[in-house]
Amino acid sequence: MRYTIRGTFNERPAAITWHDGKLIAPTVDDQALVRRVKAEAEALEGQSVGVVGQYTATNHLAAPLSALVIIQSVMDSVDRVEGDVPQAEELPDGAIG
Repeated sequence: MRYTIRGTFNERPAAITWHDGKLIAPTVDDQALVRRVKAEAEALEGQSVGVVGQYTATNHLAAPLSALVIIQSVMDSVDRVEGDVPQAEELPDGAIG
């Protein structure tokens, strides 16, 4: 699976690609974004990241949906997501989302 998120980071245009658990900076300018996302994922180690029924508690960047949640939280804004974008499954019966 592979997807790219485009938007802004530190008030500048930015992009980041997630490919089978690895983060890729499309340009040299995007390397700061990759470093920040990795730092955020490390800071969240042991905490739930994702959506109800589809979250991770460790190794967040290995899971496409958890990685997407972290990337979106780090970027200032997201203009578009391209590629094999992970989708949340329907909430289980009784869950409020």
